[in-house]
Amino acid sequence: MMGYKQMPKGYNSVNSPYGRKVRVAEIETQQRGLIEWTFMSREERSKEMPSINPLGKIPALILENGDLLIDSPVIASWIDDQHKNRRLIPEAIAERWLVLNLEALGDGLGDAAIAVALEASRPKKNQSDTWIMRNNQKVYQTLAFLNDQIGSSQSALNMGGIAVACAIGYMEFREVATDWRKKHSRLADWYDTMQQRDSFKETAIDVKV
Repeated sequence: MMGYKQMPKGYNSVNSPYGRKVRVAEIETQQRGLIEWTFMSREERSKEMPSINPLGKIPALILENGDLLIDSPVIASWIDDQHKNRRLIPEAIAERWLVLNLEALGDGLGDAAIAVALEASRPKKNQSDTWIMRNNQKVYQTLAFLNDQIGSSQSALNMGGIAVACAIGYMEFREVATDWRKKHSRLADWYDTMQQRDSFKETAIDVKV
């Protein structure tokens, strides 16, 4: 009798841009079901994640052998190593660094958008206008850069583009930089095209959560 092989177990949130990124990667590499995902509310993450990931952050992944992987770039890279289809992170050195740099820009855009959204959710009297302004500036600077650059490294879908699209999706969901489309039409057109992919439709942000 063959022994039961335990699946890698992932911890995630339905609305996290980083959590969405790794789920999109799983689908785009034709590996649906590779990871058994548990989706956690903010309260569940606060209570349970420190015992799983010492940083208390999602996404986190526990492999079959019990090893823990944390942070979306690490998990996305692991997912990309599990298949033999076209890689989302190219193996060729020159292309690889361009894609990883774009992924870092996407994750950084997500960081800034989250910072704005969290601060704006606080009672008005407790908000820091300086903090919101500083992070909004990061959002707009990154959007302007991406509007100029997005075409050069997007001849084929890659992890960088996935990270950027997931960050913009979160940004729109939380109504950060609501006027971004007016000044960044090239980026907006590219983003709208990305949203038509099955991977993005299947991982769409849940507006009810």
